[in-house]
Parts: sequence; structure tokens; C-alpha cells
Amino acid sequence: MSQFPSDRTLSAHRPQAITALERYWRQIRGARILPVRSEVDPSQIDTALPHAFIAERLAPGVTRMRACGQRLNDMIHADGRGMPLSKFFTLGARSELVAEVEPVFNGPALVEIPLAAELDADREIGRLLLLPLEGANGVVDRLMGAIVMHTPARRLAIRRDGFIRREILAPVARPALPFDDMKEKGPQRPRPALRLVVSND
Repeated sequence: MSQFPSDRTLSAHRPQAITALERYWRQIRGARILPVRSEVDPSQIDTALPHAFIAERLAPGVTRMRACGQRLNDMIHADGRGMPLSKFFTLGARSELVAEVEPVFNGPALVEIPLAAELDADREIGRLLLLPLEGANGVVDRLMGAIVMHTPARRLAIRRDGFIRREILAPVARPALPFDDMKEKGPQRPRPALRLVVSND
């Protein structure tokens, strides 16, 4: 597992909106395992917003849209809010989708999936990015994601034999200072700060 995407996962097909959304998620995440849902600011993801969504896990295998970008509404010719994420996928792809979504909450994990059309599962036509979020109660029951297509499709499948990126998340490591850098010697060693205490007794 690498902290950031490798060249293998970032193919020439990776849409700019997917890259922008992940960059924003990492920015608000900071050094923590996950950002919190309330920290997501739609005004900061202009590039990705038409393709983006927020979903809530209601039960194992049941994830429903709470906010949905206009491009996604256009795909299904309806308002996607309140609909299951599986609504965008073919019947045959839904069990496979659930198998990829559950680790997002349970890992937690970042997952990126190459998408295909219903009748041509060998050709990539878009990407699905799933980024876990912590809910108000501290439980990982939300995710921020995006579906970005470069070829139109009404219903999606997961690309056959495509590389699915799965990144189990941990706090971002900060490089430790060498011991010698933490302990200065000689006359250059900083003196302890002085604090003036006044007593009026």
C-alpha cells in the first residue's frame, strides 16, 4: 500500500475531477485517518461538484445518496437524492459494487473503480472514487465520491479485469526529527523561556 497513488493507478484515463476530489479530501483530512462529514465544503470542489455525491450507509450493503451532482442526476434522468448508489449500476454489477463499497466503511479504505458499459465490460469509460468520511457520532457511516464518465452510459458495470485501487487508511505519518536535531548542544542551545510571576499579596 502506498500513501499516494502510484503511476499504475493513475492511468491516462483518470479524469481531472477524480484527481481534484481526492486532493481536496486529503487536504481536509490532514494527519488524521479521516475527515469529518461536516468539514466538506462544496464551494471548494468546483471541478468535481457536478460529478460528486455524499452517501450514507444505512445498513451493511445499503448505501443511499444524500447529495448528488447534476451530471449524476442527468445519467438516471431523476434526482439521485435518496436513491441507492446501486441505482447507477446494472443488476449484474450490484453485488460486486457492494463488495467494493463495504471496505470503504469497514477499513476504512479509499477505493477507486474503473467503470464500463453494460454491454462492453472490457473497455473503461469512466471512474468511481469512494472516500470515507466520519459522521457526527464518530462512526464511519458517510462517504464522499464521484462518478466521472468520458463516454455516456445509462447503467454502469465494473470493468472486467480492470485494476481496482484499494488503500487501507491510517494516520498520515509525520517524519520524526533526528535526535541530534532535537537536542542542541553548546552555547547555541536555546534557554528555557522565562515567565514573569507577580504577586500582589
